[in-house]
Amino acid sequence: MGTSMGKEIEVRVTSEAGNIGILRECAAAIASKMGFSERKQMFIALAVDEAVANVIKHAYRSQPGKDIVVKFVIDKDSLTIVIRDFGERTDLSKIKSRDLDDVREGGLGVFLIKSTMDKVEYRRDIPEGTELKMVKYLDSEDWSVKSPEINE
Repeated sequence: MGTSMGKEIEVRVTSEAGNIGILRECAAAIASKMGFSERKQMFIALAVDEAVANVIKHAYRSQPGKDIVVKFVIDKDSLTIVIRDFGERTDLSKIKSRDLDDVREGGLGVFLIKSTMDKVEYRRDIPEGTELKMVKYLDSEDWSVKSPEINE
């Protein structure tokens, strides 16, 4: 995690779809307490929702009962959310947004995560699974469609 001086809240759930809503509500509540605008709260919750759904679908192949650890790091000017799975390793070169002109169901999770959060990093230099780190700054713009590169 680095040398963050913020308060940390860790939530552990298993890979059932019903737990996505719990994590989404946790993210929104923490963002609200920190003073994020309602719009930013919604986007932070959406990013958590999409990220956890991707873990369940891709890392765990929709198998229930697998561990997901979500850490919220609260700093005075930012909220960092780290989502850790212990499932199949994700090929980082394949994590990318699809073209929005490619109209079909699903597949927009990475685009939404990258568009709503200020910083997005994936790590695989851990013993197993994948770790996603997302950061939202209190003073960032409320919304702008952007396509930042994913950092390893």
